[in-house]
Amino acid sequence: MILKTVGHKMCPIQWGQYNQLRYVEHELSNDPVAAKLILYNKVFALTEVFFDLRGQWTPAPKQRLSKIKNVSMEFYALLEQFYRDDVTIEDKLHIARKMIPVVFNNG
Repeated sequence: MILKTVGHKMCPIQWGQYNQLRYVEHELSNDPVAAKLILYNKVFALTEVFFDLRGQWTPAPKQRLSKIKNVSMEFYALLEQFYRDDVTIEDKLHIARKMIPVVFNNG
């Protein structure tokens, strides 16, 4: 079971999400291809966590965005921004950070 935040404290899972994004930021200058791969995988994993935290079955990737749109327009809008082609990797990292409190429902 995934724990939510209590008050202003972060659960270990949520803290881990931020920690992994810090690693991506660090790797951008060392190995940008690996950093991009990790970032995209992390955002994809956040879509799974989103449903897990709400006690819902995680839809297949093809249906996932439309289900997210029905549940959280805020998360959906962030995903739309993230996956646009004209967004820099640094901006994608910033968007991914904004997703975490939305996913954990404490934003």
